[in-house]
Amino acid sequence: MSPRGSWGSVKELAFGVSYDTLVAPYATVAVEFDSGGGADGGDNDGTYFELGIEPGLHWAAAMLESASPSLLE
Repeated sequence: MSPRGSWGSVKELAFGVSYDTLVAPYATVAVEFDSGGGADGGDNDGTYFELGIEPGLHWAAAMLESASPSLLE
């Protein structure tokens, strides 16, 4: 847990898309705006892009689900 007031706020807008298949690919894009610098401490607002998969199996009879997320940055 961080000490109160140690970091400033970051304004960010994020969009994500996914496709429901066996491997469940997804993509996320997040853009910082009007924050006077990025969350990384730099002078400019940043952009984040993430690709990943979340393969999983559904066991309908037992109402169970198993997933194993993987991230490509």
